[in-house]
Amino acid sequence: MGLSDLIATDQETFLRFTLRLAQDVDFKHKMLADIKANLHKRFERKEVVKEMEAFFVQAYKSSQLGLVLNDEDFKRPRSTLHSE
Repeated sequence: MGLSDLIATDQETFLRFTLRLAQDVDFKHKMLADIKANLHKRFERKEVVKEMEAFFVQAYKSSQLGLVLNDEDFKRPRSTLHSE
């Protein structure tokens, strides 16, 4: 979606982005505009939708069992290859 300005790879970066979004009004408005401008891209590829579906099903089942779903635990559908 072209939103690399919001990708956090660790907790410190996530916190920094969260604080920036909360404190920097111009940055927040730019990110909102970028999201709105690219929203149509979310559902262009069916394999992405299938992967999202699989994640939410797994996350729900894990939460019902009181488990935390880590990235290593997530099993992506076989048809999904990240080829972008």
